[in-house]
Amino acid sequence: VQGRPVVGLVDGHQLVMLHQDVLHCLSMSDRQLQWTMALDDVGANDYYRHPSPNRGRLMLQANAAFLANNSLPSWSRETGMLATANQDYVCVLGRRELRVLDATDGRDRWSLSRVASNVVVVGSEDRLYVMSPDLTDVTVYRAEDGRLVESPHAVEAVRNAFAFLDEGFVQFLPSLGKTLFGLKLGQTGVQLVDPETGKVVWKVGYPVDSRFATLGSDQLLAVTPTGECFLLDLHDGAQLKLGAISRTHFTAQNQFSVVADAERIYLAVNGRNRMGFFSENLPSIRVNGPLYAFDRHGGGLVWEQAIESQDLIVQHFAENPVLLFSVRTYERRGGRGYRSTKVVAIEKQTGRMLAEEELPSTPGFHELRISMSEGFVELRSYNERLRLSVKDEAAEQ
Repeated sequence: VQGRPVVGLVDGHQLVMLHQDVLHCLSMSDRQLQWTMALDDVGANDYYRHPSPNRGRLMLQANAAFLANNSLPSWSRETGMLATANQDYVCVLGRRELRVLDATDGRDRWSLSRVASNVVVVGSEDRLYVMSPDLTDVTVYRAEDGRLVESPHAVEAVRNAFAFLDEGFVQFLPSLGKTLFGLKLGQTGVQLVDPETGKVVWKVGYPVDSRFATLGSDQLLAVTPTGECFLLDLHDGAQLKLGAISRTHFTAQNQFSVVADAERIYLAVNGRNRMGFFSENLPSIRVNGPLYAFDRHGGGLVWEQAIESQDLIVQHFAENPVLLFSVRTYERRGGRGYRSTKVVAIEKQTGRMLAEEELPSTPGFHELRISMSEGFVELRSYNERLRLSVKDEAAEQ
């Protein structure tokens, strides 16, 4: 139980969190716990819907690979027993049971029995969609009381969907990859479909071989083969051009990853690197090539920095004031092998290198601590601590 991840869903000023099989509803505006509820544990039944974080979602991918990491079933696996939540209701899944709770006090509204353990559930303000894992069967319920709602267009709307908003389902339409005289034809499409009417609300096309990654639940990053980077608002289909990366970096051999905070979007290129590099025991992405920082609000490219064979730690990324890299290496010199740990810190605003250290190898950092009040970022292993602190220039003078 101790190793199970924490799952949280935020809507407005409300946070619904699942931790160690206990559901917590918190008000973030007044920092008060509204209610808690213990969910059914495993017991003698082998069923348990474990939350399964998807690290592949940070990768920019094309066509089938993008859908595999961003389909509605993949999103559902990440939240485990906590199916969906908003400021009106909370939906949880148990042993062949679906329960809808009132978000204000946690009391039961309605429930379904004999529900398959691997169903996919998404919800809007007034509708709850319960789908089979292959998305070929969709049943729609009224969120208030569980009454069935006729929705003849629902099955078509969820096909190839990778996001669900109050406005409808967002579909990804991969290029068929047809060629003529060696040139690929067609476009990759993204469109919003209203499940009530079946109408396409908006549609956007991108060149063949463009790569995509989701940013949260309502934005999509698209990078075209020419290197242009676009941020797509999934609510209304509005596009914002962020800037561009070098066209020479957009190759089949290079991998791309993306992370973001409130101000910037960071696009990391991972080219081929030599063997002997080991990741830390913290969520991270591999970087071996240029790292681009774009203004999230359309201000263009902020900075670019070359990074060699490193892992960017993405845990607590939005809160971390620096980009923190750490990787362990194994090298042989003079017939002897040795291990070392390389740590790099880069300022988020400017891309300026703040620290670059090579240390005798540690057992591996397993914890990241950030204290804005005390002004430090700290990596911890089982027997060491590495702390980066704010320099007090006034005190030195």
